[in-house]
Amino acid sequence: AALTLPAGHVVSAAIIAIAPLAGLLSLARREGAMNGDFLGAAIIAGEICALLPLAFHF
Repeated sequence: AALTLPAGHVVSAAIIAIAPLAGLLSLARREGAMNGDFLGAAIIAGEICALLPLAFHF
């Protein structure tokens, strides 16, 4: 069976996940480079973006 998510949950999850990524990109611009710490944080934020809609669904 396909997993269907309400649109509101997907939008909420996207907003919650985009906020830390925007902060990371802003910090990277101020620091002048993207290093391993930024990459690790971006990976974690991406995982949150993928998993958060599932948490809302159940």
